[in-house]
Amino acid sequence: MYGSKLTSDGKAINADESRVMPTVGIVENCTIKTNFELNEDETVASITFAQSNGAEVTHKEWISEDARSIDDTNRRVKHICTKIMSEAEYDAATAGASSFASFFQRVNQALAGKTAGKFRVVFHYNNKGYVTVPRYPNFIESMSVTPTKLVLSKYVVERLVKPEAPKSDIEVTTDDLPF
Repeated sequence: MYGSKLTSDGKAINADESRVMPTVGIVENCTIKTNFELNEDETVASITFAQSNGAEVTHKEWISEDARSIDDTNRRVKHICTKIMSEAEYDAATAGASSFASFFQRVNQALAGKTAGKFRVVFHYNNKGYVTVPRYPNFIESMSVTPTKLVLSKYVVERLVKPEAPKSDIEVTTDDLPF
């Protein structure tokens, strides 16, 4: 509601809120803040990672009818979940899912109460300058894995620097201005 002293998730709204920018690269001691949350029309599932500096990064999966996109979603979600449970548990939990919504409902039931650990996660900038996880595994592992098995691919290394803002196609000179 407009004029509220609290955010929609119950946190106090501060006049001078200080946000922490997410770190890119291999970031240690991350937590999973939320299970996959479905939006109201059940077309987007979001999971939020919290970095040790307090920054939060939300990863989203979108509903799709395209077989390749569905495979990519299955691959990423399985990669995340199998760092928390066994592959057999994951396969049993998601077997028989008939839709995007039922798949994520089953995933969340399997994740319930199991996301308390610490993780090492790869983050990079996407083309729009937002921090996200890579599209393809391996991007998350338990902190108990030593030495790390995470590797920064050439694609990810190129995205460790925030992209520049797009430049205008139109060149404006002072002679073109009406004043």
